[in-house]
Amino acid sequence: MSEFLFFVIGTMLGGMVGVVLMCLMQINRLSERKEDADAKKEFSLSAMTGFGADGSREEMEQDFEQVRGVFESNPFVTAVLQHIEAKTALGNELIERIASI
Repeated sequence: MSEFLFFVIGTMLGGMVGVVLMCLMQINRLSERKEDADAKKEFSLSAMTGFGADGSREEMEQDFEQVRGVFESNPFVTAVLQHIEAKTALGNELIERIASI
């Protein structure tokens, strides 16, 4: 009877650890792509509609950069990229900890 009880407990604990590990890996993989892609949409050509509407393409891009700035130096974008790096490092650390168990 005790062997069966240990089997059931071990199966449940193993299943929970497996699910948690898979969830952490999935969260780490998905969060990296979505936030960066959303930030890039703010600087796409479709977002430039209405900027420099009465001028040339070059004037439109200059007007857009004066209002929104450049993608790489935008405070929101840099904050998102730093957040992605921090969460990726945390996810990798957790994966390494679980793997060493």
